[in-house]
Formats: sequence, C-alpha cells, structure tokens
Amino acid sequence: MIRVPKFWRGMCAAGLVLFALQGPAQAWWPEGHAIVTRAAVRSLGDDMPGFFRDGEAMIAHAVKDPDIIKNRAVPQLNATEGPDHYLDLELLQGRDLPPTRGEFVALCQELEANPKYVGFLAYSVAEWTQRLAVAFAEHRKWPDNPYVQSKALVYAGILAHYANDAGQPLHLTIHFDGRVPEGGRPPHNGIHEKVDGLIQGHDLTEEDLASDTPPAACEDLMAGIMATVDESRTHIDAVYELEAALLSDEDPSEEDAAAIRALALDRGKASALFTAVVFETAWAISESVSLPSWIDRSSD
Repeated sequence: MIRVPKFWRGMCAAGLVLFALQGPAQAWWPEGHAIVTRAAVRSLGDDMPGFFRDGEAMIAHAVKDPDIIKNRAVPQLNATEGPDHYLDLELLQGRDLPPTRGEFVALCQELEANPKYVGFLAYSVAEWTQRLAVAFAEHRKWPDNPYVQSKALVYAGILAHYANDAGQPLHLTIHFDGRVPEGGRPPHNGIHEKVDGLIQGHDLTEEDLASDTPPAACEDLMAGIMATVDESRTHIDAVYELEAALLSDEDPSEEDAAAIRALALDRGKASALFTAVVFETAWAISESVSLPSWIDRSSD
C-alpha cells in the first residue's frame, strides 16, 4: 500500500501539518466572495423563491462569515473551521471520497492521514446545502414566516462561501502555496494570496460572472460536488504556469496579463455557477423533506 509520505506523517506527529497544509485564511478575498455570491444569486431561475432572489445583499453579507470566525480569540472554533475550507485530495492516495464525513474520517485513519489535514471542504458544501434544504422546506410550509426566510439567507451565505472555495484550485491541493518538492516542505511563496485576490483585483463585476442560463440542480449532490472539485483541480497547472508573473514585483507582460485575467474570469464564473447550482439543489431537495410533526412555525 502506498503510504502518506514520511515528511507529512512526521510533521503530523510534530503537530505542524496544519500550518504546512492549510491555506491562508481566505479563498477569494472578502469582496471577491461577495461578488461571486451576488453573481450566483443573479444566475438563479424564476423557480427559486422570490424572497431568496431578493435577499442577495444578506447572502453576500453572510458569505464572509466563515473566514471571520477563523480567529485565534475563539480557539475551539478556529481549530474546527479551518479544515472546512480545503480538500487536499493527494493525501487520499487515489481513493474515492466517501459519501459522509464519518466514513471519510475512517478512511483517513486507514491511510494514516489526519483528516483535518486532508480537509473537509466537500462535506462543508454538502452539509450546508442540506441545512439550506431543510430551511427551504420550512419556507414551503410557512411561506410568510420572516424568521425562516432570514435563516435561509444566512445559511445560503455560509454555503456560498464553501461553494466559492471549491472554484479556487489552490484550495484543492497540497501545493496550495507553491509546489511542494518530493520529500520537501511547502514553500509558502505567496501564490495562494495572489490567486485569492484575482477577482477583486481585476475589478470583475457580478455581470461578468453571472450565468445567462439558470443552472440545473444536481441529481446527486456529492457526485456534483466532486465533479466540480475535479474540474477545478484541472486548473492547478494553469495557475503554476503563471507563477512567475503572479509573484513578480514587475508588471506582467501583455500576454501574461491577459492570461491572468482570463484565469480570474474563468474561476470566478465557475465559482458563481457552482454556488448557484447548490442553491438550486437545496431548493429541489426541500420538496422531499418531511418536517417533524412537533415543529410549528405558524406561531412565530
């Protein structure tokens, strides 16, 4: 059996892998997250509830929260939140991602890999999609309840953050901040932050990123998530082809500048589209959610 490289296991024993593997605090910069999320809401079809399509500002407000709560002043929360933002698939040694978080933890134990260093991003997207689905089910039953609507908008913002993260290729690899040499250490050369800033730095707008055609819901949520992860990972090499230009203190050549902007536009559009897809998926799932008989929101 192929094992996790000794370097990673050794650092794990020393308690240093989180620093080595976990990316910087943000995926897209805060306003980048907001732009992508507003674009996602504007991509939705008329099948989505009106309050949700009108709630763009609240959703874009809440999308920043998963980064805000990664704060050393709240150490227990900080320790659990970080791994929800990335998925370093190389550490699974070619094994398929299991359908649930618990099964994923068991697989990591089998592979002698600490699950929090592999990352939980796929499960963050799935679980928050399902939370939103339950809130939508409440809305279907109590369509005029403002508290249910507010809850759904907050859930949507948090879901959007993780869905946005899945479009940033460097959140899906051990090479998150520079190529890791065989048996070596992550260089932390700053490329991750450069990519994080592309949407905001290139002044891309919601109109640039929104889809002209409303997306369809995923028939299989986890399969849809992993298809997006796999597609996003195909852009890792493209990012590193622009490494020198991204890290240079000099202005990029015209050719490199065009390639960097194209990368920002492509990843921004992909992030917005996937975020819209999981919103649509949550709404579709909600139709089949049976709420417990003991809950009554009519008196709220």
